[in-house]
Formats: sequence, structure tokens, C-alpha cells
Amino acid sequence: MKIQTLLLLLILFVISSCTTPPKKDINNEAAQMWIEESKNKIVMDNFQNIYKFDKNSNIDIIIYGYSNPTKYNLLKMSEKNKAVYYTKTKRQSFILSSLPTFNLYNLLESKKVYDPMYLTVDFNYRGDFKNNTVYRFKGFVIENGKLYIANNYNKYYMEKLENWLNKNGYGKDSYWKPYNGANWNEYPIPTEDDIDWDNVFLLGKLEK
Repeated sequence: MKIQTLLLLLILFVISSCTTPPKKDINNEAAQMWIEESKNKIVMDNFQNIYKFDKNSNIDIIIYGYSNPTKYNLLKMSEKNKAVYYTKTKRQSFILSSLPTFNLYNLLESKKVYDPMYLTVDFNYRGDFKNNTVYRFKGFVIENGKLYIANNYNKYYMEKLENWLNKNGYGKDSYWKPYNGANWNEYPIPTEDDIDWDNVFLLGKLEK
């Protein structure tokens, strides 16, 4: 009975960690230094995507070709110069943008046009699909006045994702296709702890 209770609590914790608002922790010295260094500044990357910091160092990310920015809120510092950000989204939107076939960043990198009409995945395979609110996390690093992004997730998350892909579909990478009975409710939603800080790439110089 105790084991069943512990398993239930673990499941509830995993679910709640993905769907409840993250608790901010930006009152420490490292966070204040980050805010002072980045507030009211702007970065444009090589793909003409814009990262615009406001006075509180929250970020509006404007993807090239899109007029509506996505706001990422400063959550906390992972280390002295490593900041965790989050934004609110829907489970379906997160899955569509994360699936290998429909990876937005790869499409931009290859200069293809991102068109939601190309998204052919039918999320009505299961009537109990929960399109609930989830949170997307990104990691940013500032070094020598330059902004870097840790846009990917660590090997532990990638293993969970790979297990889900193998269980719920067939094919690899951009050729992966879901089974009709794919369990979209179990698609692994990464947490802030899944950010891969060992792999960051340069976005550009912070400008006023």
C-alpha cells in the first residue's frame, strides 16, 4: 500500500511540475546583476530573430517572419551568469513545435517557411487528449556582453523523449510518424532541470 501511495505521489508531482506556474526566485544578487546587465537591451541573431529585454529583463522573442512576440519571464539563476526563463503555452502547441518532423528551429535554420498548414498530426486520435497549459523553459548565458542560449535539453530528457517516440510511433528524426493509438498525454514535457547547460550557442552582442 505504501509503494502504491508513493507511486501516486510521484506521478502527481511530475504532472504538477509541468502544469503549475513556476515559482520565481530573482531577489538574489546574481539575479540583480543579470537584470542590470541585460535590461532594456536587444540582440538579433544570424537568422534575424530578435531577443528584446524589458526593464525587468523579461524577454520578447520575435521569430523572423512573425509579428507577435513570445514573452519569456525571468525565473531564476541556475548559476552566476546562467538565467532560466519560462513561458506559458498549450500542450498541443508544445508537442507540435517539439516533434522532430516539425522542429521550428530546424526549419528556420534551413531557411524553410514555417507554415502551420504543414502540421498534419491529428491530435484527435484519442478523445481524452489534454490540451492543458504547460511551461516551456529556456536557458540564457551572458559572457563578455554577449548572449548565448541553451536551447536544447540534456541527455536524461532526450532518453525519455526517445522512449516515448519508440513506444508511440515509428521511423527516426524527421521521418518519425505517430501510431493511431499514440498516447499524447504521456508526451514528456521538459522541466527547468532538463536544460542542457553544456551546449550553448551564440545569439549575438547585447545592444542598447
